[in-house]
Amino acid sequence: MDYSGKFAGTGASDSTGAAAAKTVTIELYGKKYFFQSSRQCCDFIDKLLSEERLRELRLLDAMYGEELKELSRDGGINVYQHLRDIVAEFVIIDEYVFQDEAAFQRFLNDLRDSVKANPLYFQSFLKTHEKALKKAGSLYPMTGILLNKLYTQLNRLLFLGDLVITDPALFSWENFRSRFEYLANPAGLRLFVSQHRKCLEEALRNPAARKEAEHILEMDRELIAVDDRYYWNVSEFKTAVADIMKSPGLRDRFAAVHKDALLKLLKNPRAASVAAELLTAAGCEIPKAPEVSLPEENDPPCEEKPLPEDKPISEDKLPDVPKTPVLVPGNIVVLGRYPEDEDELPAPVEWQVLKVDEDAAMTGGKEGSPAPAALLISRFALECRPFHGESQSVSWENSDLRSWLNGEFLEQAFSKEEQALLLKSPDAVSCLSAEEAEELFKTPAARISQATPYAAKNGAATASPKTRNCFIWLRSPGLDPATAAYIDTAGDICLLGEDVSSGEFAVRPLIRISLGGSNLKSLVIRNPADSEKQND
Repeated sequence: MDYSGKFAGTGASDSTGAAAAKTVTIELYGKKYFFQSSRQCCDFIDKLLSEERLRELRLLDAMYGEELKELSRDGGINVYQHLRDIVAEFVIIDEYVFQDEAAFQRFLNDLRDSVKANPLYFQSFLKTHEKALKKAGSLYPMTGILLNKLYTQLNRLLFLGDLVITDPALFSWENFRSRFEYLANPAGLRLFVSQHRKCLEEALRNPAARKEAEHILEMDRELIAVDDRYYWNVSEFKTAVADIMKSPGLRDRFAAVHKDALLKLLKNPRAASVAAELLTAAGCEIPKAPEVSLPEENDPPCEEKPLPEDKPISEDKLPDVPKTPVLVPGNIVVLGRYPEDEDELPAPVEWQVLKVDEDAAMTGGKEGSPAPAALLISRFALECRPFHGESQSVSWENSDLRSWLNGEFLEQAFSKEEQALLLKSPDAVSCLSAEEAEELFKTPAARISQATPYAAKNGAATASPKTRNCFIWLRSPGLDPATAAYIDTAGDICLLGEDVSSGEFAVRPLIRISLGGSNLKSLVIRNPADSEKQND
């Protein structure tokens, strides 16, 4: 659009020397408007506002500031300031423009009421404009509370392709079977789960839908697949094989056509014996596991070679090895004990080193050096607890979670000697803040937390039973004073927050230990690879 002629006017003077009125030309979306006084332009601005032509007002403000200032010099209305006061009230959400916060809140309330009629738009708007909405929520606290409720409502929606379940109580296997005819056979179940696995895994963290989601996923795990043939479970597979075995011809043809699939089933402990029986009866060769040959009694003994003669090494050739290990970010430190498995027996706790004072890395904790400290976080989420016992406005300093970490957890997880390693403060044990989570974990993938089986048993919602990726509390507040920020199962930092009384969030404790004196010498330190081997 050409704005080269947007300002045109005459400056001829009359006999008194006063300047004649200037004409200002403004072009908006291809249409030109001419103004000779501030009152005339002010009326035009008010007309645009009454007709909710807010984008034109934004364009007028962005493109014609100098012209409006010039027009305001006629001694009438300061039309430039009038426009600025109007535009300053606008709430901008990407391409959406709202006249003020009240208009924006009316839109959000209408959006909330439309969720049953148009849930896909509800989801699309909140997901597409999440960044801009978070910013608006931080600028307007009351709007932030409303947004938090909308996102809570969104998290309760379950999307299965074109089917949207607005009430999690309707999330049931029987409901799906009545809607989709293809679910009457096991092949349909496998197709259903493969298409909607993400939604089913998300449903695991929804109390109203979790039981049914677990049931459907477990049914899928029970399926026995033989190429394009599916059986609900091992019992049905065994019955089918028994019928096939009654006819030698059918048995041999079935084994020949599906040999590769049957061989794969030999690795399935539930179906291996049935598959092996069919293959053997059909005369198919079953590969044997490699055997380890042991020497027979009469075998000649292995030739023994003399060991090399031990020679002393002079002290001046010994490598310079530090007397104490050097602690660096990424190390795993074993410290304290806490239940890990469902048997609830205490197990050693592994802590990931996040940050170490420079002096610690330089000196290795030598005597006489400045007392450095290290920041550590538990490698796994150890427990499932609410941020606070009641749904109310609460800060980290007054939360039940902080009291529990520095009271019951501290006493249970660490001996008196181990407690002496922790830096003395009211927050000897705490949780990550949102800022620390972003600074110390550079990517969402690095922020993903896994719950221990014990924490999952105690109610920690997980993305799937296999990975146990979970939600963890942060000590930073959410937008609503009755919420706290958290990290979700994908590793994203959620500043909108969740109600502090939620009982499905896990806890990944954070500690600081002093590395002065002999403290470093008493620690069991591993690198991550060694820790993985031990876990295997």
